[in-house]
Amino acid sequence: MDLKELVVYQPGSEVDLGQGLKGMVNQVIIAAGDHVRYEVAWWAGNDRKCEWLEQHEVMPSGTTGVLRIGFKEQGGE
Repeated sequence: MDLKELVVYQPGSEVDLGQGLKGMVNQVIIAAGDHVRYEVAWWAGNDRKCEWLEQHEVMPSGTTGVLRIGFKEQGGE
């Protein structure tokens, strides 16, 4: 049985959104082709924003946690 591993930012972790903005990962979606999207919440002044962002739009900050998720490759078993 072959195993494949994917590393994602852990829900509850702080991430850097660029331009001095920090956000918190609420949820993670893993789609076909190892495509990862993050639901991130952040404050912009007095307004709370919450959006799904592509993996290239989210960078780790000093306190970002990561999770290693393993997948079984299809076949054999």
